[in-house]
Amino acid sequence: MPCSLPSLRRLAGRCVRGALSRFGYQLVPLPTNGTAPRFVADADELAELERDLRDFAAHHPGHGPWSDPAAARTYLHHARLCFFGEVLAACARHHVPLDGRDVADVGSGTGYLLRRIAATSSPRSLVGYDTYADITALARHLCPSARFVEQDALAGELAPADVVFATEVLEHLWQPADALQRLCAAVRPGGHVVLTVPDGRTDTFPALEPLPNGCGHWGHIHFWSPESWRLFVTQAGGGREVAFGQLATGQNYAILSA
Repeated sequence: MPCSLPSLRRLAGRCVRGALSRFGYQLVPLPTNGTAPRFVADADELAELERDLRDFAAHHPGHGPWSDPAAARTYLHHARLCFFGEVLAACARHHVPLDGRDVADVGSGTGYLLRRIAATSSPRSLVGYDTYADITALARHLCPSARFVEQDALAGELAPADVVFATEVLEHLWQPADALQRLCAAVRPGGHVVLTVPDGRTDTFPALEPLPNGCGHWGHIHFWSPESWRLFVTQAGGGREVAFGQLATGQNYAILSA
């Protein structure tokens, strides 16, 4: 009886794996970048988010695509919302306390990470740093309990904090090691720096044009695999204790203890 196509594929796969194993190699599937995230956005939160986006558009015209609810929601797509949930899940796994702490988000963008922290924890204070006025206006609307500062935090002063987040930031910068050292310097003793970057094995976002502040590019110029990410953070982190991992949405993370 002839073999079915799925059977032939399984047989071919076993043959390839067997041949590679004789030379010490192993087939490992690449991360799928968010196709099966553990975090699922709450339906009530999604409804509230969409209502807040509409409200911002109605009362704050003139802020580019952020004043368009459909465009803003396209940016805050499901995979990105899952990503923020995964960041907080990683903090919980590694016992990063947020209750009663001063929390900063460098490169805070729409403020959604701080919004989720405010909704799920009881921090003492929340501050977000971002360079661009339009997106910061939206952040203030989405997370009114946070203070948002329009400045390049990696060129100016960072207020001391207990937990400092920098998610999807370092891959844009010309000097990511200097930026990491500035983040670590802002954390109080006993605090944490929480970092994420895309997995360089699957990231294909091009560099695009340079940023106006002259510190990097709109797109990505560093592509860290899990292994090179571990090496970079270990070398640039100044001997701090570090926990490494990969989120279910595909990003590499590192949590440094001060």
